[in-house]
Amino acid sequence: MSSSMISVGLFCRVLPKYRLGIYERLSQRPEIDLTVLYSKEPSYYSLKTVNPDGRFKSELIEMRAWRFGKQEFLYHPDASRLIKSGRFDVVILPGNPRLLSNFPALWACKKHRVGIVWWGMGTMPRQSGLTFYVRRKLMDIPEALVFYTKDEKKFFVSHGIPAEKVFVAQNTICTMKEKEAAGKWSPDLLAAFARENGFLGSKIFLFCGQLREKKRIDWLLSAFRDVLAKGYDYRLFIIGPDGTGGKFQNLASQKGLGDAARFLGPIYAAEQLAPWFLSARALVVPRAIGLAALHGFGFGLPCITSRDRRYQTPEAAALRDGYNSLMYEDGNIDDLSTKIIQLGEDDSLHIELSCNARRTMEEEYTVDKMVDGFCEAIAYAKKQVSHR
Repeated sequence: MSSSMISVGLFCRVLPKYRLGIYERLSQRPEIDLTVLYSKEPSYYSLKTVNPDGRFKSELIEMRAWRFGKQEFLYHPDASRLIKSGRFDVVILPGNPRLLSNFPALWACKKHRVGIVWWGMGTMPRQSGLTFYVRRKLMDIPEALVFYTKDEKKFFVSHGIPAEKVFVAQNTICTMKEKEAAGKWSPDLLAAFARENGFLGSKIFLFCGQLREKKRIDWLLSAFRDVLAKGYDYRLFIIGPDGTGGKFQNLASQKGLGDAARFLGPIYAAEQLAPWFLSARALVVPRAIGLAALHGFGFGLPCITSRDRRYQTPEAAALRDGYNSLMYEDGNIDDLSTKIIQLGEDDSLHIELSCNARRTMEEEYTVDKMVDGFCEAIAYAKKQVSHR
């Protein structure tokens, strides 16, 4: 390793597929010697760890997990030992107080002059005052903080954090495989796919993500029932792992949606997702839209979601009402159904939002811009430690 390189240990709970491209690009930066320290997912996780297959240096480390009701606590037993080993100039730690190994890890970094980059969501949807207080106090310890959005940086600077230690790595995904997969589907092939799956001539809408209460899929099913009652030939396809024991499938049946609402289960491969995303008019996630929005944008698929940022994750910062998405009044089923019909019937609006969705990914939410944010934070943390 060159003496000018910064040795970085990036700790993460799991290693999902959508992060591989980000870590690979970070590892390719000439000033960074990166090792990703990741764990296998607990048995109850729907988000799975994948094998990095040598795309970057990595080590599988143990993670212990406990659940108490809806609360989860995690621990990396080897975190402090790895930090004390002298292998790393800087470590990147997940900004999660429930990762209990962070507390001895922070102490070990300070004692052994290892720079700390604290990475994660700054603001959480509907977080309690106590949770915010703990998260805010912990942010005083690291040399550098990395948030997902400029709004989060502005918020925490206004709450007393020095602006020079706050960096932004706009959360995104690598969509190279999505582009490759999309390029294989001609209009004729998409028509054949629609015929094979029984929706030729219908307009389809997607939900993609984990089936969880906070996403308010029940509102989506109610809105879709109202859309169908008005005589529109629309179909709703729901993609994602179901952690509710079939609750929403039962609800769809109770609402009489029949074949108009189909649950496809989890689909992860870009090649399998491509025809669904390319056939749809919009991705509809009533709340907590997350990275699914950027996944949709990679296919040129606009989104419909709540305009109330209190119920959204940081990724919603990429959505602009009337530009690449349509926002509805949170909790207003009539407004949600109106937005679905609007994107279903207005072809010019759909084309405009679709083009802008692609433009958002290609110009604003690129992998290189996210990696730039990390590199700036890493360099700053290293410099601060060297000046101690």
